[in-house]
Amino acid sequence: MENAEQVPAVKRSVLCVQPKQDFHSALQRALSQFCLTTVPSARDALTALNAGAFEAYVLDFWLPDWSGANLCREIRQTDPHAPICFFTSADSLELKQRAIRAGAQAYFLAPDGAHALAGKIRLLLQYADLRALRAKLELERAVHQDLERQAAMATLQSERAPQRAAEALERRAKIRASKAFVEA
Repeated sequence: MENAEQVPAVKRSVLCVQPKQDFHSALQRALSQFCLTTVPSARDALTALNAGAFEAYVLDFWLPDWSGANLCREIRQTDPHAPICFFTSADSLELKQRAIRAGAQAYFLAPDGAHALAGKIRLLLQYADLRALRAKLELERAVHQDLERQAAMATLQSERAPQRAAEALERRAKIRASKAFVEA
């Protein structure tokens, strides 16, 4: 048996919105298995979102031009299923709750939570992949059921076709007879 060639795994794309340069290196190291795009502001994040798709998002809570919670809500409007995690120095239960209410799945404190963040993103991406596979399976089931229904209807119509043809011939004969009677 021949050895199959190993296809290199495609790196998953992650948009990181982090204004603090101090955290960039920790994020780069922890998220090295991802294709990481880092921007410093919500405006830059929205520009990046409009330019291309991302599979996950890492946000800071305090951005120079908007709050991370507001950006999270904005991302949820266009990408309701992608994982969103916060990586921030904002250590407050209230802010964490706001982030979760806005649609985030996790909240990590910087810079110590960088490796936990990477593990959580991997896990959330696996869940997203699983949900996508389940959705495809459900779609295939629905299509299969619809095709079975259409096949049953076609079979029924083909079984009734000879009877309909005979009825049509009978109606035609009656119309001809009626027409011949009227003309006579």
